[in-house]
Amino acid sequence: MPLKKKITPEKLFYSPHEVCELIGEDVHTLYYWEDTFGLSIERSRGGHRRYTPQNIETLRLIHFLIRERKFTSDGVKHYLQNPNKEENKRKVIEQLRISLNEVEGLLKAFNAYRLSQGSVHHDSNDEPFE
Repeated sequence: MPLKKKITPEKLFYSPHEVCELIGEDVHTLYYWEDTFGLSIERSRGGHRRYTPQNIETLRLIHFLIRERKFTSDGVKHYLQNPNKEENKRKVIEQLRISLNEVEGLLKAFNAYRLSQGSVHHDSNDEPFE
């Protein structure tokens, strides 16, 4: 569904149909995302959903993360709960460092084991893993 409309600053609330046109998704997807990601959408006295511009921006972000960046639902939940992008990057880098250290430790242990086995044949080009 192509994007047809833009958010108008003077409008306070949007209907589900309008939001679908704005973000390019079907109504059932919109409702699914509300439930899955715990979005709190205001309702009118009659019980109809009323979306604010902030709700729409959140839904656009979800649309981008799922459709463009190929995030899973869990990935989107984590991103929405931790919106500080630099903090997210730092955590990912730290986790990668921990994983790298674990791999290096395994390689050292493997090399030590390999060298302790006297029957291991070494070619002149064969070097222990580093």
